Amino acid sequence: MLFRAQDISKSFPGKVLYKNVNLEIERGELVGVFGPKRVGKRTLIGLIKGEDKVDQGKFYFEENDITHKTQLERQHLGIYGHDRKKRFIEKVKHAIKPSKNILEMLINECPKHYTQNEKMDLVLQTSSKFEIPIELLSTRKLNNLSGGQGGRIKLISCLVKEPKLVVIDAPFLGLHYETQFETIKVFKRYYNSLHSTSFILSDDLWGITPDHCDKAYFIENNSIRLLDSKEKNWYSNYKNVVHYDKSETFNDEHQLLPELIKNIQVGNLEGFFVTLHKGKHIFDEKQKEYFMNLEAQWRLVYEQKRMGTISYTESDITINRIVYAIISKLKEL
Repeated sequence: MLFRAQDISKSFPGKVLYKNVNLEIERGELVGVFGPKRVGKRTLIGLIKGEDKVDQGKFYFEENDITHKTQLERQHLGIYGHDRKKRFIEKVKHAIKPSKNILEMLINECPKHYTQNEKMDLVLQTSSKFEIPIELLSTRKLNNLSGGQGGRIKLISCLVKEPKLVVIDAPFLGLHYETQFETIKVFKRYYNSLHSTSFILSDDLWGITPDHCDKAYFIENNSIRLLDSKEKNWYSNYKNVVHYDKSETFNDEHQLLPELIKNIQVGNLEGFFVTLHKGKHIFDEKQKEYFMNLEAQWRLVYEQKRMGTISYTESDITINRIVYAIISKLKEL
């Protein structure tokens, strides 16, 4: 066993995230942590990295108790993660001179005991696996990259440290759907070439999905549960999208459902409801009433948000509930 969380509990004033939860990861495994927004995915990642402390419970790494070790101490053991894009860029700005390019920045991230040539070889080998050419590394600055390139560089900056465990929150957040898809493919190809490095990735199901993972955990109702194979397949299938022409009419659910799923997958509720109207003759009256009620709720909260009569947090929570209500209904179809 590489890493184990035992009877972990964490709460904030007025909010319990989880109570007495357990999580395990073997050497070389890819483990996903999934769930809707604001259930504690990012907090769990921070707890594992050592950014925050648990209320109770223990963490074990290679069977040693690391519960009270700091983030720096855990890094020395081989546990690394990276920050989201804005924090990552700010951290790099403080760590390196403005004149340095990406190649120099990545070399600086390599193990200190390596020679300069060994660091260069490690950076180039890792970057080539992520399809990042040497020309880009040597000529570009971090803030001049596209979303897909920036996402890959963040992963590379973590992997050149040669970690035993990589812990990342929402690694593909903010990427365009097509860019996200390609980046995930490249990441999976890299992961499959490894035998000793383990990964814990968190996502809300819009990026990497349970079928990408050796194990998938789902956070809900103050608990973390391991998804069985049937649940893994379902949560993953609504991302396996078939693309249809927007002008196409839908004659049956086999054409309509993938298009509906695609719009939900990229968070496009406007596109979902427009598509729904194009094929609503397929649904029975109760199903149509259910979706039309959700549409009315969405348009109301959208207008309240536009007028400033509801906070962004409140609107995000309501929209998140609408999305999961849609997903639950699609699951029944």
